[in-house]
Amino acid sequence: MPKNVVVSVITTVRDKKQFLQSARSIMNQNTSFSYEYIVVDCGSTKQNVKKELASVLPGSDSLSHVRYLRYESERFNRSIANNVGFKWALGEWFLTYDCDLVVKPDYLEKLYDKANKLHSCMWCLGTESKNGKIRPWCGSGIMFVPMKIIYQIRGYDEGFVGYGEEDIDFRHRIGRCEHRIIKIESPAWLHLSHGNEERSQAQSCHRVQGGVNVNRNRRETNDLTGATATNLGVEWGTAGGRKILHKEFKVSSDEV
Repeated sequence: MPKNVVVSVITTVRDKKQFLQSARSIMNQNTSFSYEYIVVDCGSTKQNVKKELASVLPGSDSLSHVRYLRYESERFNRSIANNVGFKWALGEWFLTYDCDLVVKPDYLEKLYDKANKLHSCMWCLGTESKNGKIRPWCGSGIMFVPMKIIYQIRGYDEGFVGYGEEDIDFRHRIGRCEHRIIKIESPAWLHLSHGNEERSQAQSCHRVQGGVNVNRNRRETNDLTGATATNLGVEWGTAGGRKILHKEFKVSSDEV
């Protein structure tokens, strides 16, 4: 049985070449507590995410276990994917973490220490390396949130399409439940830059595609109505009824 998990890191991915480097940085964290790494694969077709994940095991001594979850989908949907991760997670704290970020080995330790001191949810900022230069990068979806708050707001609103605005809506609904959110710049992550072609490939990003932004409309409607728990009446985290294939990598196992 795994140790008591303090932090669950949840990454969602679909055909993203930066994933391997990102996964390696998460699985080699030096922490005084036990943490887990959950990867939700939204139907990758050009990348064997499970094989890449297995290639960088076993990770650090404090990494309790690694989980690979996959559901079949024609399009990437970040809201559903994160909810799937939440459903399987065991941590007291959740970090929603993009698959194209890398961090230093003490990132989780410093993040957890800061959360305990501030007694708040944290919106975690970072930087991006582009053309040999480091620049500030927002990272609107990188959030460090206690488990009890995730369940209070019932995770992400699964009515969003692809990705874009769902992260802002998630943050706004936490705030409407009167939980304090603090924007932090340190410890920071580094975004591995990539072009719009890869960003939109098989993913449906409404920030990139232009036209009628249905996600912005949905987020603004939620803001206007004061929605808090937008998945009431359904069992959230079920990937819209799709079958979820679950594989747990035991860090100490030689079978992987």
